[in-house]
Amino acid sequence: MYDPEAEAREWREDAERDYRDAEKAIEDGNYIRACFYCHQAAEKIIKALYHFKGGIVRGHNLVRLLRGLTRYGIEVSDLLEDAERLNPHYSATRYPNARRIAGLTVEDYSEELAKDCFRGMERIWRRVSGYLTLE
Repeated sequence: MYDPEAEAREWREDAERDYRDAEKAIEDGNYIRACFYCHQAAEKIIKALYHFKGGIVRGHNLVRLLRGLTRYGIEVSDLLEDAERLNPHYSATRYPNARRIAGLTVEDYSEELAKDCFRGMERIWRRVSGYLTLE
């Protein structure tokens, strides 16, 4: 049987692992991987909130995911710019054709870009996790 709180907790735990992986990837100089994990951490913490609210959502577009939170009375429009900057890194970090579409190269994945992704992910994380009152 579906338990929204248990599901939310599991999504949050996965998000926490991705958050730590992003930090470690930056420390290791693996900036392309750091950007991917930043996207994943943001996506999973948002999905944790959906489950916590009893909803289920699919997809990887952070802008769409954040906008959908309005159905729960959660206003996060100030985070849409961060989401927009993180969105390309779901695919562009893994697929050459996605990088070309996004106008990125492997060389574009610098420490500066990785840290920018991390800051954006942290802003999303702080706000969204504030609505998760899990024990």
